[in-house]
Amino acid sequence: MATGGINSSFQFQTYKIDRIAYQTTHDIGLLQRYKAIDNDKFEIFFRIRVPNRIKKEKIYISGFDVKFIQYSDDSRMEENFIFKGEMGIVGIFKVMDDSLDESQINSLAKIQAPALLLPYLRSAITSLFTNNGFGSFIFPLINIHKLAESSVQDLDIVDLEQKPS
Repeated sequence: MATGGINSSFQFQTYKIDRIAYQTTHDIGLLQRYKAIDNDKFEIFFRIRVPNRIKKEKIYISGFDVKFIQYSDDSRMEENFIFKGEMGIVGIFKVMDDSLDESQINSLAKIQAPALLLPYLRSAITSLFTNNGFGSFIFPLINIHKLAESSVQDLDIVDLEQKPS
């Protein structure tokens, strides 16, 4: 079956979780009491990375970082935590032809690419919580498009000289 015309000119190549930091409190009493994540005491923060590109190869590198913390009480002081951590994800995207103009490519690399990566990071974070004894977790819905527009839309994509190793 022919697929002419339906393939995107901006192709998702691969992704990697490129940053993981995780810490659980050493307070045995807190660990015994907390069997599940308390959404009222949970915070999550997102930071979209400025995209990079290898211009001659038409490769774009996009990603973002997430910081999360489960507080043990209502003080929301960082030292009063059950667990806290950070995760990051990076994705590689390639422009396949000359049908896209520069503004379209910029929008795809800055806004659409992080949105495409979110489910992969969401899955990794949810698995981390489950596998660390905190049960299932409903990842909060976020408007990643709005976050990307407000944080990187006006920034220039950074050119790299060669593929990062």
